[in-house]
Amino acid sequence: MDNRFSVMERQWVGGAMRLIVMDWKKGEILTFMLDDLEEPSVDQELVSFIKNMRPILEKPLWKSSPPNKSH
Repeated sequence: MDNRFSVMERQWVGGAMRLIVMDWKKGEILTFMLDDLEEPSVDQELVSFIKNMRPILEKPLWKSSPPNKSH
């Protein structure tokens, strides 16, 4: 598996997902909206990485915590 990219953060902005991704090969931090990946000028390695990560990225940000049981 290629470790060129790492998702550093994801945010929901106006119903769309913004991603902050580290490109380790170029030493750059990339900030973009998920919809921006449709542009033909986008690095195809990045597009492939995000497509593979999409099921993970679309999961809820936080799991529900168990009910507080006090005795």
